[in-house]
Amino acid sequence: MAKYLTCPFCGDHGIRTDEHVWAQWMHDTPGAVELLSESHGERVQRDYFKPTRDVDGRYQSEPAQLGPMATWLPNVKVPVCEACNSGWMSQLEEQVKGILGPFILEGKHPLRLGADDLRTIATWATKSWMSYALLRPPHNNPFTEGEYRTMASSPAPLARSQIWLFHSHESGAQVAMGIDSSLMGEGSAPDLTSAQDNWGYAYLAVSSVVLAMQVVPPQAPKGMGDVFAPPMTGHRAIRRIWPDLRPQFFPLGVVPDELVVALRRHPQEVFAAMGLPTEGLTDEDAEEVRRQFLAGADPAELRKVWGQSE
Repeated sequence: MAKYLTCPFCGDHGIRTDEHVWAQWMHDTPGAVELLSESHGERVQRDYFKPTRDVDGRYQSEPAQLGPMATWLPNVKVPVCEACNSGWMSQLEEQVKGILGPFILEGKHPLRLGADDLRTIATWATKSWMSYALLRPPHNNPFTEGEYRTMASSPAPLARSQIWLFHSHESGAQVAMGIDSSLMGEGSAPDLTSAQDNWGYAYLAVSSVVLAMQVVPPQAPKGMGDVFAPPMTGHRAIRRIWPDLRPQFFPLGVVPDELVVALRRHPQEVFAAMGLPTEGLTDEDAEEVRRQFLAGADPAELRKVWGQSE
C-alpha cells in the first residue's frame, strides 16, 4: 500500500491514512455492537454496471466490480491525507460527539440544538456522505472536486443541498448509510461514459438518529429541490436543518416506520420515473430523446418508444 496519496478532499500530496466513514466512537452504539459482534473485517466484491460504447457507438452497460469492499458499514474506510484526517475531520467528529453523544451513547433526551449545533451536524453528515461516495465509481459520485476542496478548506454543508433530521425506531435507523445518484444534463445530451452524476439523495442513521439529504444539480431550475424532496417534509417530527438553522429540540417525536421505508425508496422511484432511455442509443438518438423530453414527452412513453419499456 502506498505511503503517500493525493488527498481526495484537500488535493494535497500527503501521508496516506484511513478515514473511518462510520466514526470510531459510533462503534459503541448498540446497533453497531450487535452488527459487528461476529465480524472480523471481512471484505467482499461489489458489482455494478458502467456505461460503455459498442463498435457502433451505441451505449451499453458493462458489468464491473468494486472491491474488495467492507461487508459492514462500520468497517468501511477511505484513504485521505493525514492532515485532513487528524485536523478538520477529527475536530468535526469531536464536535458532533459532544452534541449528539448524550442522546446516542447515553440515551439522554431531549436535546436543545442551537443554530451552530445544527450547522455542525449538517456539515458532519455531508462530510460522511462525501467520504462514502469515494467508494462509488467516479461517474456515480454526485459531489464535485470543487466541493471536496471547499469542504476541506471551509467545512460547511453544500449550498445546493437540503438536509433533514428526525428520530426513528425502524430497524434501518440503527446503523445505515446510503447514496443514490443520477445525472441531469445541461445543454445537449451528455456523454454518459464520462459525465458525472450531479443529483443525489443520501441517508445516514445511527442509534435511531436519522439524517437525510437531497443535493440538486447546480444548474437545476429554481424549486426543483422542493418538487423532488423526499416524502416526509410535512411530518411534524421531521425538521429541515439545512439551510434552515432554527434552534429546536430533538427528538420532536418518533417518525412512523412506513415513512422511513418510503424515504429510502424515494430516490430510486424518482430516478426510475424520470430516467430517459440510453441503452442501445447513439449520441444522435440520445439527443433526440432529450429534445422530446424537453418538449414535454413523458419519460415512460419515451422508454417504450425507444425500446426500453418498464
